[in-house]
Amino acid sequence: MSRIGDAEPAGPLQQKLCRLEEQVRARGSVYSRAAAAETAGLSPKTVGEWFSKSRVPRNFETLWDLLQILLEHVSGRGRDTQDDRAWWAAQRAHWHYLWEGAREAQDALRPRPSAVDSTSLATNGTAIERTSADSGEDSRRPVPGLFLSDLLDPMALEVHPTIRTTSTAADLPLLTPYIERRHDRLLRQRVREAADGHSSIAVLVGDSSTGKTRACWEAVQELPAEWRLWHPIAPGRPEALASALDSGAIAPRSVLWLNDAHHYLRTNGPLGELIGSGLRELLRTPARGPILVLATLWPDDWNLLTQGGISSGDDPHAHARALLVGRSIPVPHVFTSTELRALRLATPEDPRLAEAAARAEDGQVAQYLAGSHALVERYESAPAPARAIIDAAIDACRLGHSLLLQGPLLRDAAPGYLTDQQQDELPDNWYDEALSYVTDPRPCRGARAPLSRSKSAQGETDSEQPLYRLADYLEQHGGLRRAAMCPPSSFWLAAADHVTDADDRFTLGAAAEARGQDGHALALYRDAADAGHAESLWKLAAQRERLGDGAGAEEFAFKSVRAGNSFAIRRLVRMRDWDAGEQLAIKAAMAGHTHAFSRLVWELEMADAWDDVRKLWERAAEAGHSPALTWVADDRERMGDVRGAEAFYRRAIESGDIDALGYLARLKEDAGDLKSTETLYRQAIDGGSDRYLVDLSEMLDRAGERVAAEEVMSTAVESGLIWACTRLARAREAAGDLASAEVLYRKAAEAGDPQAMLWIMLSREHESDHASADKWAARAVRAGRVEAYRKLADARERRGDLVGADNLYQEAVRAGDMNALPELVIRRERAGQDETADDLAVSGLAANDARPVLALLQLRRQAGNRRRAARLALRSLSAGYSSPLHDMARELRQAGQEAEALTLYRQAIDAGATEVLLSLARMCSAAGDTGGAQDCYSRAIDAGHTTALLDLAEMCSAAGDTGGAQDYYSRAIDAGHTTALLDLAEMCSAAGDTDGAQHYYSQAIDAGHAHHVRLQHGKL
Repeated sequence: MSRIGDAEPAGPLQQKLCRLEEQVRARGSVYSRAAAAETAGLSPKTVGEWFSKSRVPRNFETLWDLLQILLEHVSGRGRDTQDDRAWWAAQRAHWHYLWEGAREAQDALRPRPSAVDSTSLATNGTAIERTSADSGEDSRRPVPGLFLSDLLDPMALEVHPTIRTTSTAADLPLLTPYIERRHDRLLRQRVREAADGHSSIAVLVGDSSTGKTRACWEAVQELPAEWRLWHPIAPGRPEALASALDSGAIAPRSVLWLNDAHHYLRTNGPLGELIGSGLRELLRTPARGPILVLATLWPDDWNLLTQGGISSGDDPHAHARALLVGRSIPVPHVFTSTELRALRLATPEDPRLAEAAARAEDGQVAQYLAGSHALVERYESAPAPARAIIDAAIDACRLGHSLLLQGPLLRDAAPGYLTDQQQDELPDNWYDEALSYVTDPRPCRGARAPLSRSKSAQGETDSEQPLYRLADYLEQHGGLRRAAMCPPSSFWLAAADHVTDADDRFTLGAAAEARGQDGHALALYRDAADAGHAESLWKLAAQRERLGDGAGAEEFAFKSVRAGNSFAIRRLVRMRDWDAGEQLAIKAAMAGHTHAFSRLVWELEMADAWDDVRKLWERAAEAGHSPALTWVADDRERMGDVRGAEAFYRRAIESGDIDALGYLARLKEDAGDLKSTETLYRQAIDGGSDRYLVDLSEMLDRAGERVAAEEVMSTAVESGLIWACTRLARAREAAGDLASAEVLYRKAAEAGDPQAMLWIMLSREHESDHASADKWAARAVRAGRVEAYRKLADARERRGDLVGADNLYQEAVRAGDMNALPELVIRRERAGQDETADDLAVSGLAANDARPVLALLQLRRQAGNRRRAARLALRSLSAGYSSPLHDMARELRQAGQEAEALTLYRQAIDAGATEVLLSLARMCSAAGDTGGAQDCYSRAIDAGHTTALLDLAEMCSAAGDTGGAQDYYSRAIDAGHTTALLDLAEMCSAAGDTDGAQHYYSQAIDAGHAHHVRLQHGKL
């Protein structure tokens, strides 16, 4: 008998929830749903309704908070390894799929709203779409976006305006004739996928002003005119998109235009991950498509969003990474020789192209046409006050401030960027003159000025302070130049005075702290904390703890938890020694914040420190913690102390823990006291926990009271607990009463329980009633059990019906059962359909599932077919999955086949995968081919992979070439890799150059590495 056999409600989501809870209890440790709810920051009553009344959570994130607790209990998994993170990502995707299905089923039962009479277009580019109801009445709903035929101005989508020339004719179009490049061909493939009815995403990754948005503009021209395009902006970029994803307002045949996608995916707080998960669900749901997502990112933002979780196990961009990886299209910052030839052929058509062909340096044609050179020239030659305003704007943006900057912030920050003499010479109207300079677009030849006034994006009125946006090319260019610089004190003071958004305050506070500006950081944290910012409250808690003010630390930590940061207490516990941390965790648990306590228990369990686990629970029980009382009761029961167990269960019941009634009922049944058992179950039912109807039904059935058992089961079904019938059927089946079990299974299946449908399906298959088995499989799939076709395929294969099994595996894949895809891939390979196998395996990567590729690679390697394996590895690389290629190269090298490994890497490079140059360079270096390594590193740098500079520096250092190492480290710093300052400091320290080491450590602090310097080196 299960510890608490919750009945499964009608939907697949509730059934899976109940099964998961049973698995938690089956692990042998006491589980309390109320405690789990409190740990997740949820109401126990609300969570109970999710299980027993078919209520579907409105927000998936609240459900996921609970699921993580249950899944941790069942799996014991952390988030430290790539496998762990992949497992959690897969779990989240699976549960989100079930949740979405439950929401759709629930929405389908709601009355349809009446038709609304409205105009055809709403504000912010939102159309009103008319849909026909079955009743013949019209209903209308707002649909974001405008039809492509209505979009005539590319500048409205943030395509860079083209430079003007002295000979520009009045009748020239806004944009120059387009020169197609390699990335355009790749982008066109994604657009055609969408046009053919398959949702798709393309992420163009490249530096500012390299032609990313222009490429997207040209690509969408190939879509049919009835497609829409929506660029989410108001009331805020992420808020607009998140709202549309949550409401389901995005219509099929829509293009989501996410220029500078980091504004949507790299938000403070959970909004970015909500958008990431929402976009993934939108793209993977055929009924909502086709959808085309066009996104652009700078390389640094791409790296931040796609890198793995940090060492603590937190993974702030898990959904963004799953959305983006494998969908990137690199946009080179220079034209190739072939593209330059095409440019020269097009120059007679447009004088702007002719000028770019003649004057653009190093193939940077797109940047020249976008006016970037004029913008940099305007910045470099600016008068000191104007330059100071731009530098302040650059610092604000590179340190994480949101898109729009307050005028007073720039005004008050700017003086600190000037020398004392320059400040003394400032005229009274210096700010107005400097502002006029930086906002004047005329010298930029049609491109944006260094700063552009933004008035409408966030509802600014004429009476409010103006908002400005920094030109994105200057943000990138200036961000690299100032990466190793710490803003002056005036910047931090101005931020404290004028930045009003709590997220911006926190972000700038963190930047100040990273640069050793602790006083300024605390000022920014305090203001954000006053606005209820959860993470800022934690920062103040940590500061109080470091100062020895434990009471103050706890006050701020509890405030942080109440503001939504469930990890605050856990972090504070970690800052203390074990005894003090344990006391705090118990105190928090008594206040309803059980996350820290649960984590302590989990850590002890993982360390197999069971004596300490027992002591921790007993101390919590002594304090009256209800879940601890139940745990101790269960522990006493396992040790044979039945009377002691009952005493603790009754204390838990007195504290309001209804689950303890179920535990005690089971204890009484084991002792043969069936009357008390029934009484306790009925008390739990009367207390609002209908799920105990199932336990009561099973208990009566075991006692031989079959009629009473079925009556209670019927009551459970009438209460919405459909799978109660299935539970009773299982009990009858286990007792050998197959006839009665089948009757109950059929009753449950007809009521909509997919688990019962699976049983009937396999039963019909066993009786060779294949047509009936097929029908039940289809019903189970529609009810959410996508594995039904695969299970039926397995059964047919065991019978020897290979053709029938193959057809069912195909149906399983079409139904979304990714577990069936590896088997189907292997079948295609063994049937000699290797290209089809390739296509199927690579399609798995689009769903973030590498298993089909890995299975096919293993099969081909075992068969000795390296040519096909290499072909698949190269295709996987083009889809963003590089492991197979590197694994193959490593195996070839280990087998002494260096030439074959080099050939494989060169094939990848020839296919445009320039990131492989780094691997090839390291391979050459390990083989002692210094010249080959340097050549590959140089080519990688030319292709934009500036991390190669760090490798070259290390190579020089290892060879004793200190001067060469310093040069490469300096170049790496100029490219934005400021951690090279730490390497330079270490190199000086090793050489006995204390002053040099101190100099570089100070620069590292200015660049934001104060924490590393202090902890790792103990230097300031």
